[in-house]
Parts: sequence; structure tokens; C-alpha cells
Amino acid sequence: WNVNKFCVGFEMVYSLNDHHFVTWEHTRVMLMFLRCLQFSYSSGLIQRAGG
Repeated sequence: WNVNKFCVGFEMVYSLNDHHFVTWEHTRVMLMFLRCLQFSYSSGLIQRAGG
């Protein structure tokens, strides 16, 4: 459930941008959502995906 919320948040912020560039402020918020996604999974799954 949290994974879906973080994905929707990322996509909403991404949709606010122009298609040619992303502002620094939006980039920081998008990175925050990606970090939240990382912590919403178990650490073993992330380690296996990372190699």
C-alpha cells in the first residue's frame, strides 16, 4: 500500500514539470519519493536487486 502512495506521489510531481526540463525543487521531492520507495521494501529485496 505504501508503495502505491510513493509511486503516485512521484508521478504527480513529475507531471507538474515541463516535458523538456525538471526544476531543482521538483527533483528533490522526486528523489524523496524514490528514497521512501527504497525503505518501504525489505532490505533483502533491495540488496538482491542491487547485485
